[in-house]
Amino acid sequence: MRHLLLHIVSAITVLAFLTACNNTNEGSDGGNVLVRLGNSTLTATEVRASIPAGTESADSLRLAQRYIDQWIDTHLITDVVAPSMPDIDEINRLTEQYRLSLIEDAYRTRMYRKNGDDNIPEDSLRAYYDKYKDKFRLKSPIVKGVYLKFPDDSKALKEARKLIKSSTQDDVDKLEKIAYDNAVNYDYFRDRWVDWQKMMALIPSDFGSDPMSFPLLNRYMDISADGFTYLLNITDCKGVGEQIPYEYAREQIRSTILYEHRKEYDRSLRNQLKEEALENGKLVIYN
Repeated sequence: MRHLLLHIVSAITVLAFLTACNNTNEGSDGGNVLVRLGNSTLTATEVRASIPAGTESADSLRLAQRYIDQWIDTHLITDVVAPSMPDIDEINRLTEQYRLSLIEDAYRTRMYRKNGDDNIPEDSLRAYYDKYKDKFRLKSPIVKGVYLKFPDDSKALKEARKLIKSSTQDDVDKLEKIAYDNAVNYDYFRDRWVDWQKMMALIPSDFGSDPMSFPLLNRYMDISADGFTYLLNITDCKGVGEQIPYEYAREQIRSTILYEHRKEYDRSLRNQLKEEALENGKLVIYN
């Protein structure tokens, strides 16, 4: 019965909504109200604002109906049932606490973006690494190399198998041209470190009983699966527990230093606001 009643109410309010949409002189807010529940009201203006511009009439009706139904369902709880809940005061307290937290965080973020400094000199990054380098240890292997994925019937496979093992610039250029013309995927990363687990996710293989040790023992892969051939040539590798190279740790270090800068800025901002409030009498602290 309740669902039928709500459907009837919603149908009526949607008709009122459509009428309001065609009425360019809505008059007072009272004439704009579609639903009233306790002290809350839903207006045609609000419903219209929820519907993207240019929506077809049939879709507008459907979206309006859904918006009104959701509004009724929500306010039946928040306006009718919730006030009698035994823990409503605690919910209100937590809600207010969360609201204040959002305001505080938004203000601090805006002020940091306006006045904070995200520019960290390279020598500062390097100094941090040198100071704490013993703490930078790999939890997963990292590798350098070349990765390619071809259709099994690609005529470029034979040449690619030969070129992928070469490090001469001429062969690297040839391989790149072949890859762009024929490969499904190509990644040249001889000049940067890549997490081994990311490479594992690209190649359909179980990598044996100890996949974390695989790149230390195997520098070349050539496998076929589901109509594709996967080629991987590993030119360098560092295993679990080894020291993280600076170039691989650099972004982690930068994020850490920026976090410390942000904390220091927040502390300074809070102290400044407190001192200003004490000086102008807006803040009074009683012993």
